[in-house]
Amino acid sequence: SRDGVTVVAPLPSGAYRIAAGMPDFIGDGSPVSLAAVQEMIDRRLGNGVRVRELFDAGWGAAQVRPQARIADRFREGRCVLVGDAAHIYSPIGGQGMNGGIQDAHNLSWKLALVSTGQAGDALLDSYAVERRAISERARKATEMQMKVGGTRSRVGIAARNRFVSTATRFP
Repeated sequence: SRDGVTVVAPLPSGAYRIAAGMPDFIGDGSPVSLAAVQEMIDRRLGNGVRVRELFDAGWGAAQVRPQARIADRFREGRCVLVGDAAHIYSPIGGQGMNGGIQDAHNLSWKLALVSTGQAGDALLDSYAVERRAISERARKATEMQMKVGGTRSRVGIAARNRFVSTATRFP
């Protein structure tokens, strides 16, 4: 809608996840009321969709301001950063969780080889180089998603909505 993107995604439990860009939100992590969510749904999706209950998805039903940050270094001596300690992005696309899992996979086999003497310490440096480059690409992708999702221009909104309408026709 003109107010921003609203994503309503069905979950296996029968509940729905709602993610919405809110240009006028506080973003301080404060709880969101059922009435505020219902008002936003009514304004953006029209009448007929009823929100009966809000569930805690692990971080609560809250207003959050997406952050995009990457650590300067992923490795310093024996300290290695993985997942959210190394990088954070908007949760909308799931890149953070996926990136953290990929970090752990990339690092685990390298740690195994280095700790058993089958590879030198330099192999751990390759983790930092490889994963930082991937983190930069993920950060750029999430920033682009947020920019496209939050566009306020009529042309941008029309293009975004046409793209999303087409893309969501496929499983």
